[in-house]
Amino acid sequence: MGLLALGPRATLRMPWPWLGALAALVVAAPQIAYRAGHEQVATAYHRAGDADILTSNYGEAGAVARFGPAYGLPAPVSGHNALADLTMPTRDRVLVLEGAWRHLAPAFARCERVGELDNGVDVDNEEQGEELTLCAGRTPPWADLWPHL
Repeated sequence: MGLLALGPRATLRMPWPWLGALAALVVAAPQIAYRAGHEQVATAYHRAGDADILTSNYGEAGAVARFGPAYGLPAPVSGHNALADLTMPTRDRVLVLEGAWRHLAPAFARCERVGELDNGVDVDNEEQGEELTLCAGRTPPWADLWPHL
C-alpha cells in the first residue's frame, strides 16, 4: 500500500520501487514539453509580432510565466478558472496554445496554425502535438468577449 503525505516534506512510499518511478512519470509527463516547447512558442511569437500569448490551462500559463522570459515572451493570459480574473488579453492578435482558438475563431478575421508543440523526446502527453495558432483581426472588444470564453 502506498502513502502520499502532502506538505513541505512530501514523501511517496511504495512497496515496489518501480511504482514510485511510475508515479513520478505520470505526474511529470505533461510537463516534459513545457521547457522544450518554449523554443517553438518563442519562434511563433516573434514571427507573430505584437500579440498576447493565450494559454488554455494552469500548467501552460505557469510554464510560459516561468520559462518564457528567457525567450523574450511576455506574461501569458489564460481563461482557465481563476486565471481569467487576473488579466485578459489586450491586443488584437493572440498566439493561442492548444485548441482554445476554436472558441475564439468567430471573434477574429482569421486564425491560422503557425506551429506545433514537440517535446523532442517522443513522450505522448497532453502537450505533444498541440497546435500553436495565431488569431488576428479581433472584432468585439475583449471586455465583451472574455467572460464568454
